[in-house]
Amino acid sequence: MSRRPPAQQFAADDGGGEAFFGSPSAPKLKLTLRRFVVSRPRGATRMLSGVRILVVEDEPVVAIDLAETVSEGEAEVLGPCSTIAEARQLARTQRVDAAILDISLRDGDITPVLEALLARGVPVLVYTGGELPVGLRNRHPDLIVLHKPLQPSRLLLELKRVRRHAEAAASRQVDSCVPIGGAPRNRTGNPGVG
Repeated sequence: MSRRPPAQQFAADDGGGEAFFGSPSAPKLKLTLRRFVVSRPRGATRMLSGVRILVVEDEPVVAIDLAETVSEGEAEVLGPCSTIAEARQLARTQRVDAAILDISLRDGDITPVLEALLARGVPVLVYTGGELPVGLRNRHPDLIVLHKPLQPSRLLLELKRVRRHAEAAASRQVDSCVPIGGAPRNRTGNPGVG
């Protein structure tokens, strides 16, 4: 019996899974995946418990890697979506707590989806192999752009950071909208305009 190197033996014995990509009218691509253990900082796997993350990526292997990383962070994966139409549909019909978006998909630029999410206060990470278009960078100078490839632990930490920043901004907005003494009172002392 021949001995395989330890990494190959581990990959073969660890299981893995299958993923299918394509649309109902197009042939499907079947990928068989093997899992490898990636070291994560302590506590990283619980940092996104219950958070719903929209994943938009048109490269199948990268999409699966992103979805697995998000799942390991105990977040719920919405997608992955490989087209703008799929991303728009999920963004319209699902509660999205944060998003990881590739800027350039096979069917176009993700800018309309990105701007719709930002307008709703959804924190977004752009995960791309290219550069952010200048107009988009000028409109959203604080947008975080991560370049492929990236360590899974860094992706999880950045997701946690943008979520925390968005929650703090939302809290500041709510605090600035509520009068300190409660609702304004009219001359009779009753709530209302007077």
